[in-house]
Amino acid sequence: MPYQTFKTKDGHLVDAAFTEKFWHGLCRALELPELIDDARFVNNDARREHRAELVPILSRVFLARTTSEWQTRLDAESVPWGPINTIDRVFADPQVIARAMQIAVNHPTIGALPMLGNPVKIAQENELRAPPLLGQHTEKVLREILGYAPEKIARLEEQKIIRAENLS
Repeated sequence: MPYQTFKTKDGHLVDAAFTEKFWHGLCRALELPELIDDARFVNNDARREHRAELVPILSRVFLARTTSEWQTRLDAESVPWGPINTIDRVFADPQVIARAMQIAVNHPTIGALPMLGNPVKIAQENELRAPPLLGQHTEKVLREILGYAPEKIARLEEQKIIRAENLS
């Protein structure tokens, strides 16, 4: 504790100070060394008990710097953390680019949809497809798996109980 997200001057990050070592590093990175010996925060149980007091203190400090500035400070103290990226930042990430992680799938209504591919690269990888539309498989599931008659499916659709998209 803390193991949560914090807003920074230009975005958000997640901090994972889940051990005493990481807590001490976090306090040093935030220039709050006095919290290390504060009885309210002296160990994980105490920090959990006084979370309502601790989180606002940390939140105020995190707001003072950019995510990049926190990267330098937290990395210097070996505190586990990570940025919470927007999609544009994810696609611009050097690791995403190096691993050719950005892919495009064909979506039935909007065309090419940029997505992240599977981080695990295997030789016989199947082609990724766009997520189904709402109701795209409803009729097939009701008919083929649950054995509903076409009339019953039509009635459910008329009553707006289900939505069945037929893309054929």
